[in-house]
Amino acid sequence: MGTQGQAHRLRVLVVEDNQDTATSLAMVLRLSGYDVRVAFDAPAALKEVAEWSPDAAILDIGLPSLDGYEVARKLRAMPREKRILLLAVTAYATQEDRRRSFEAGVNLHFAKPADPQQLLDVLAGFEQWGRGTENEKTLPTQAGSSAGEADCRFTQGSCPVSRQAEAGDYAKNGECEGDG
Repeated sequence: MGTQGQAHRLRVLVVEDNQDTATSLAMVLRLSGYDVRVAFDAPAALKEVAEWSPDAAILDIGLPSLDGYEVARKLRAMPREKRILLLAVTAYATQEDRRRSFEAGVNLHFAKPADPQQLLDVLAGFEQWGRGTENEKTLPTQAGSSAGEADCRFTQGSCPVSRQAEAGDYAKNGECEGDG
């Protein structure tokens, strides 16, 4: 769990308007060895991304002024941010909400309250996979797929990480559960 001791720790941006939630999640991520910054609204998130270029972002969808869907679209439009891992952690949990997340460029969608261990597992899998570096790996996206398909190219354990990350949709204890 985490990345302690490595030359380049995974950079994770937490974008959440609830300051207690954002601070708590950032603390869990830091204790697990990640380099973390927090933005409490969309403009601050876009500024952090432009200045810091994180490897992953954990986005709330229900942000004031500019929602998480629009933040994801704007990030995907930035040439150097096409490989950022976008995780939605939100109270917006219907199939329509998931579809909208994937259409906006979100890789994985978690309903609140998300299990912090699931987020850590996904980040660890992403880091092991290689963060889409110069080896031309590309992040899984929704383009060309229906919202129900699991098309991830990085894994956690021996099981693909599903883009529809809900309890039971990806590897737990080395076993695939659900449709993964």
